[in-house]
Amino acid sequence: MLGLFSKKSDHPMADPKSAQQLLDDLPKNDNLKTLQEITGWIETVRSDENFRLDNRFDALRQLDETARPFERKLVRELFTSTTLTKFQENRLWAALNDFSGQISQGYGEVLIGCRDGDKGSSSLKSSRALIAARAIDSATAWLKCAALRYGPVDPAVWALLALCYTHAETEGYLDEMVALYPGLTEKSSVRAELAAALLWWICCAGTLKPQQVHLAERVTAHLSKSYTVETQPVAGTLLYFDMAQPTPPVRYTGEVAVRATLRFIGLGDAATKLEALIRTLDKDVIPDNLNLGGTYEAGAVLGVARRLAALWSEPPPMRRTARRRLNVNLHVAGGFSGVVEQTDVGLNFNSSTAEGSRRDQRQRFPLRAAANPGRQGKNRFAGWPQAGKYQPLGRRCRAPSGARCKKQSACRRGNAGQPPGRCAAE
Repeated sequence: MLGLFSKKSDHPMADPKSAQQLLDDLPKNDNLKTLQEITGWIETVRSDENFRLDNRFDALRQLDETARPFERKLVRELFTSTTLTKFQENRLWAALNDFSGQISQGYGEVLIGCRDGDKGSSSLKSSRALIAARAIDSATAWLKCAALRYGPVDPAVWALLALCYTHAETEGYLDEMVALYPGLTEKSSVRAELAAALLWWICCAGTLKPQQVHLAERVTAHLSKSYTVETQPVAGTLLYFDMAQPTPPVRYTGEVAVRATLRFIGLGDAATKLEALIRTLDKDVIPDNLNLGGTYEAGAVLGVARRLAALWSEPPPMRRTARRRLNVNLHVAGGFSGVVEQTDVGLNFNSSTAEGSRRDQRQRFPLRAAANPGRQGKNRFAGWPQAGKYQPLGRRCRAPSGARCKKQSACRRGNAGQPPGRCAAE
């Protein structure tokens, strides 16, 4: 009876032995299927309210780390393969989008539990920097999926980024360096992850091709330690982000009123490092420490790096005149029939009057036949019929003046000697 009323989770990932068995039973030879199954398990962990906060994080961490090798292979396939059909591309995109959305929100919910002091949060104090940094990294992947489709971004992404940074700033682990995943030698921090994500988004989202979107994100992440995030605009400030009202970042033009909730993201010395990277790429060499997530040509990376340099150095385009409000009456017609009703074009598909409609059209738009410039016999210009020959109905009549029409009735073009016109018997 006591077990019946216990709040202990019966989820397979709540028990270490069953969790390991679950992970071992995942298919290893199908990257797409494996990632989809792990995404499903992440969703069930998120929905199970009986997980202690520390156990929930441990389950998400195991699922996340197990999924990463498969996720990287799918990303590599999506951006480097040239043989994918549209159906295959859509399947890969959907799997990556679902995974990044589920795991980033899962980490965000754990961080909310740490902020609110949920049961088990005290044991996660040393893991808060890792939780927040992984949440931002996964949210960046979620943003990348939206950028690939040039579609709207889920508002939850911006709220998650603001949550992670605000909590790290409040609790004092903003610059704590952590290794995001096993096997990665480069360490990162919450400040660096947020700055890289926002700088990449505002410079490249909606303006680049899919492969360029990925390469730009990788190059921006490579320089993440150089960026600055300040409460006041400084030299090199490129954009600002409101932590109280999370919305997409805005390009800084010097006209915004400074508020306590605004954070200003700047380049720091990233522009200098980017120029050095461009010189290296210009020699057809990709640095070993530049993690692109796959094999790409140096020329492709060079083009993206130069575009970033231009966006970082040139001032943003400005409007020459102030915006003016206009009131316009807009009428919307639904469907093809609605469009026809709003026009003066009369369309009659009745077979009994179709011939009359065609005759009316011919009378409204008469065509004149040109004389044949060629000699008797073979014409000098291709497409010109020989004298005395006839063409199908609907084209200019080439019959000699006064001749009988072989199609329907006597030629009614006019008397002999008149300029040839369109055959009235058509």
